[in-house]
Amino acid sequence: MNKIPIQCPVLRRMLLAHIIEQIDGGYMDSLLRAGYSPEFLDDLRYRTTRDITNLANSPQEMWFSLSEQVISKGLHLLDMRREHAKLREYFVIHGASRRMVCAYFKLSHEEYRDLRAQLRPGGEPGGRTALPPVAVRDAIHRAWFDIQQSMSEQPCRDRIYALHQQFPDLRISVLQQTIVEFAEDDELGLEIKPTTPPLQG
Repeated sequence: MNKIPIQCPVLRRMLLAHIIEQIDGGYMDSLLRAGYSPEFLDDLRYRTTRDITNLANSPQEMWFSLSEQVISKGLHLLDMRREHAKLREYFVIHGASRRMVCAYFKLSHEEYRDLRAQLRPGGEPGGRTALPPVAVRDAIHRAWFDIQQSMSEQPCRDRIYALHQQFPDLRISVLQQTIVEFAEDDELGLEIKPTTPPLQG
């Protein structure tokens, strides 16, 4: 924990008021576990607003503790959520199938439909995606093999993203159909459950 001095009277008053709100809100146990004595909390609870304001404006030193580890973890989670949302939008914008998007990003069909309506209004006709020419398919298979080898520890959606970076002019659903054209287990190798509804664009 890093201790930081509080110089701002407004912030000092807000923090004192917050402690009092915690007491009145039934969180006395958490304050006791934090190291505050019952006598101190009782004294603070029944102080007048004027006392709290005067204390906040006094030269008395006040500090608060901030956990670098907790804050860093929170910021990391925010970054992960942002990257997750960006990747999800990328898949929708670049024509990944509903099955793939719902499987990779844990979306319901309704959530997918709403997201596609925002990001890709109109969409494409339903039905099975037409495969590209043989030469292009062969290039896709070679690239996919290399990606599977070099990114074997990465989630499948990251591998699909890396593949689309090499074939940005193709819809992701086209890549999906090409990858599984010779597969006996259909999309199981892409971590898409076979029990999901039929493929739609």
